[in-house]
Amino acid sequence: MKPEKYRKIREPLAALYDAAAGALALFLKKVCRLRVQTEQPLPRSGPLLVLCSHQGMLDFAVTAAALLPRRLHFVCSDSFFQRPLLAPLLHALGVIPKVQFAADPRCIASILRVLRAGGAVCLYPAGQTSMTGRPGAIAPSVARLVRKSGADVAFLQIHGGFFTRSRFARGLNRGRIDARAGLLFTARQIGALDENEIYRRVCAAVDYDEYRWQRETGAAFVSRHRARGYQNILLLCPRCGARASYSARGNRVRCDVCGNAGSVGPDMRLHADAGSMLPETLAEWHDMLRRDWEKRLRAGTFCMTSPVRCRRWDGRRFAPCGSGTAELSEQALRYEPHGGRPVCLPNQTLSGMRCVPGAYFEAVTPDGALRLYPESGRSAAEWKLAQEYLHERAGGEAKR
Repeated sequence: MKPEKYRKIREPLAALYDAAAGALALFLKKVCRLRVQTEQPLPRSGPLLVLCSHQGMLDFAVTAAALLPRRLHFVCSDSFFQRPLLAPLLHALGVIPKVQFAADPRCIASILRVLRAGGAVCLYPAGQTSMTGRPGAIAPSVARLVRKSGADVAFLQIHGGFFTRSRFARGLNRGRIDARAGLLFTARQIGALDENEIYRRVCAAVDYDEYRWQRETGAAFVSRHRARGYQNILLLCPRCGARASYSARGNRVRCDVCGNAGSVGPDMRLHADAGSMLPETLAEWHDMLRRDWEKRLRAGTFCMTSPVRCRRWDGRRFAPCGSGTAELSEQALRYEPHGGRPVCLPNQTLSGMRCVPGAYFEAVTPDGALRLYPESGRSAAEWKLAQEYLHERAGGEAKR
């Protein structure tokens, strides 16, 4: 393979990796009550592809701690490499960058090169953390990667990470994290399986339902701020229908329009006040939102639009590039800048968008990443979730 077709990935710096993973293991066991169950011993040397469920912001730490003493080459979004202070650390740890929500042949080539050199690679097939406590879509292309890998394939299923530190929350809810590891395929077994069977087994190995796990285990999460960040994810009021109307403070949530209110309990479920009505879980809120989109699509009235500020990646930073209007229809995401050339991204080919709930959403375009800040920052997550729903509805293949 020609050098320009892959990224040069160094071996993780042993002293740095071992010290960091060891410290994280101590922290997670003491503060988050991490429990690791290994169903069978994993190879301590030789090529190994580790496929993990991806729930929250601590997943990398949990994986590194759970699979010690094996040093892993993590695959992560290239957006982390855009941070000047973080990029050198990621290079030193042998992290493999991936262009998120787009095909990235250089990433695949780098993964295969590391595996063929006898290394261990950790991949999160969902490609992003969860906003609902359930996994997102997994691209069928993961089965092709497994077949090409020539490696043993292990899995790590995590529970509790979503409640401990989700992507939309701030701070840490102290409770419990469970991790279960095992060998999914040996290199020899892979050759006897077709891609459909490989895909089915991978999806089953990294599947999770956080609320079902909590009910089964009775895990409780302690914090004075369990609802922190919920204002950016409770996107539709079940009582008055207002959008992005919730405030959150401490363990409390409240609709600013109709006063519908409740609290987030130690079981991480929403408990409505007397006279109020709240879906019990974030997964149920998301299902309610999807039903609303479907109803509007059937009626021909679905269209999201907002004034936005825009920043564009120039190779070094996200530079301000004016403002305009964003529109999401059944067919495409469109950005019309004031006095500039419109950008149109069909939902069938745009498999997803990065997002910081409460701030912005970001799409990869042929001319580089475009970061859009809607007038109501609380609505940013709905732009992302709705676009991914429309991609799924259009029958597009996810390319995470």
